[in-house]
Amino acid sequence: MNPDLRLMNISPIDARTFYLRATSRAYNEAGADLTIMLRSVDGQWGQYNIDAPVVSHCAFEADGRNVFSLTPFGILHVARSSGFFWEKLDADTETSPNRLRHMRALVRAGQDVIAVGMARMAYRRLSNGRWERIDQSMRSRTPNCGLLAVDGCDESHIVAVGFGGEAWRFDGKVWSQLAIPTNVKLEQVRVVAPGKMAVCGVGGAMFTGQEDAWTPLALTSSRLTLWGLAYFEGRFYAADSSQIYVQDGDKLQPVKLPFSHQVTTGRLQACDGRLWSVGESDLLVYDGSQWATVPCP
Repeated sequence: MNPDLRLMNISPIDARTFYLRATSRAYNEAGADLTIMLRSVDGQWGQYNIDAPVVSHCAFEADGRNVFSLTPFGILHVARSSGFFWEKLDADTETSPNRLRHMRALVRAGQDVIAVGMARMAYRRLSNGRWERIDQSMRSRTPNCGLLAVDGCDESHIVAVGFGGEAWRFDGKVWSQLAIPTNVKLEQVRVVAPGKMAVCGVGGAMFTGQEDAWTPLALTSSRLTLWGLAYFEGRFYAADSSQIYVQDGDKLQPVKLPFSHQVTTGRLQACDGRLWSVGESDLLVYDGSQWATVPCP
């Protein structure tokens, strides 16, 4: 892999196609903002660059291929077969995204694209390409609280998590707070189906369950932050920056990877019979029987 690349996350469309987000170490050290979007289709690579920092992206098929890349300041880069475009979440107001009140995460849930951020900001993209504010039932006036991750299985089962163990569920109309028994910062959420989800975060904390019933998963081998979370072949997987874990009953067990060198991990995505792991320097894939490294350009 190009040693200048720092891998950030992946958004797979199917088993053949994914979009991998990266940054340039040299550009970062020089204080410049550059996001590198790497596209792989049947092992053939392509690339385009975004002259802005990107905190989250999602790729999907809907009237052609779409790749939405969210900047912290509420500007989105949109890539389609017809070209590249920019969209803005909101007009410049005292409650809209800015350099103190950042956006943090983006997801496609059902037919909706949802973006969340600090001060519990939340937006939904409309069919006409405009964005609407949907956080009226949970909005905070202080930027010190906020949402760091969002996921959903359809338009009425969307969950966002963040600081202080807070979690909110959106039913398509209003947000309601979920009572997860922790006060640590939650970094990731995965919604598999109505009533089946998991969250994870600081100190190896991980919980599975539903809106009013949560079960902690014991993790004794690490107290590092769990950054990644995925559901694959009937079990939840989680990852810190150097290890992948798999659910084993009410515990998380380290996954034995078949590599002779220490790999980096951190972000997980499952799609179409593949489990993807993204670390700063490594892209891994698991097909249910074996793990393999994926060479990046």
